[in-house]
Amino acid sequence: ANVAQTLGIAFSSDGRFVYISNFNDTYTVQTAGGAVSGSSISAFAFDVKAKQLTRIGTPMITGKNPYELAVSHDNRFVYAAPYGENDAAGHAKISRYPILGDGGLCCALDSPYSVDVSLNPATLRIDPSQRYMLVGHLGSHGIAELFYINPESGDLTPVQQLTGLAASPFTSTFVEAE
Repeated sequence: ANVAQTLGIAFSSDGRFVYISNFNDTYTVQTAGGAVSGSSISAFAFDVKAKQLTRIGTPMITGKNPYELAVSHDNRFVYAAPYGENDAAGHAKISRYPILGDGGLCCALDSPYSVDVSLNPATLRIDPSQRYMLVGHLGSHGIAELFYINPESGDLTPVQQLTGLAASPFTSTFVEAE
């Protein structure tokens, strides 16, 4: 049996909401078309004064194994990096989920880009200007990818693949230039 693991945790920029990836779980939802199963992302309201998290709705079903999460600075989207999910061409898609007014998540929006699954996308970092996302890869032998974030739609556009890094950028952080 699979045991769910909470690997990705991301706060909204205003601190009101928390998103947690349920890696390696099997969550099932009944829909009009039948049962749908998969890993998931849970949304929580965060009440700092009460020191309490409150679940918002039911978990959002994702593809296989959401490893890392990132929230856009304007709190419009949650991005999820899938570990080990690939299509017939051997690519994984970073999913983008709209954040609803109550902090819950809506269905994934198809993304017009993909990341080679052999690189195992595992780290997502959005720069302070909210214009770029850096994607690090688990076991990639020093490869990361830079994407431009469309300010209107949240779509990602590949900008650059960085190679020859000393190690996978698990602790990548953007620092604003002075």
